[in-house]
Amino acid sequence: MLKPFLGAIALLAASAAHASPSTDLKMLTDAHWEWWLTSNPVAASRLGDRRADGKLGDPSLAQQDRDAKTAAAFVAQLDAIPDAGLSGEQRTNKAILRRVLAEQVEGNSFGQRAMLFDTYSGWHQNFAGLADRLPFQNRADYDSYLARLAAYPAYNRAALDVTRTAIKGGFTQPCEVLGNFERSITGVLAEDTEKSRFYKPFLRAAPQGVSAADWTAMKARAKTLITGTVEPEYRAFADFYAREYKPKCRATVGAS
Repeated sequence: MLKPFLGAIALLAASAAHASPSTDLKMLTDAHWEWWLTSNPVAASRLGDRRADGKLGDPSLAQQDRDAKTAAAFVAQLDAIPDAGLSGEQRTNKAILRRVLAEQVEGNSFGQRAMLFDTYSGWHQNFAGLADRLPFQNRADYDSYLARLAAYPAYNRAALDVTRTAIKGGFTQPCEVLGNFERSITGVLAEDTEKSRFYKPFLRAAPQGVSAADWTAMKARAKTLITGTVEPEYRAFADFYAREYKPKCRATVGAS
């Protein structure tokens, strides 16, 4: 996704001399929003943008580097837009966007970027909550959800790779706050698949236009993905946490 957006930003820069500051800012904020949607496919689906349905995104450090490079390009282009000619509201919007992007660029230079979970949230918890946050109104919604269940192994393994980097750098959570953190992983596992959080959307009536036979097949597919694809990844994370992460938790409460 990096090259198309850097190209779009370069095009904006080239055309800036022929537009007003207000128009330049509007074009740039539109481009940034488009980039944000492609970078956050689950959030995009929740907001009604369905172009990235079925995708989970990329938690890798390489992707973080690409995102930071794109963010830096946006910052440079924002700085090229003079405040003269902007309304007070536009200046405020510009300043807020610049700060958000600049903090993303700066944050990417610190080892803490590899800390993908804390005691409040993590990729495993976010994924387990998809059934409560995504739209389930038609067949396409369910197909997208099934595709995301199928995509979880790659996402989980990429996140674990990043977390191994965090461990090597000493960027782990304090031992004192972890408590029963492993329950946030293993607690997702269900003895009865139909009581799994992941199966929740399939307890509803079939969406309009889906035949009884197709609905039965989709529910069977969901069960197979939950037991054969998703839950093994949660067990792998639990094992990783017990064997690799917890023994290296930080003795100090703060980081410096």
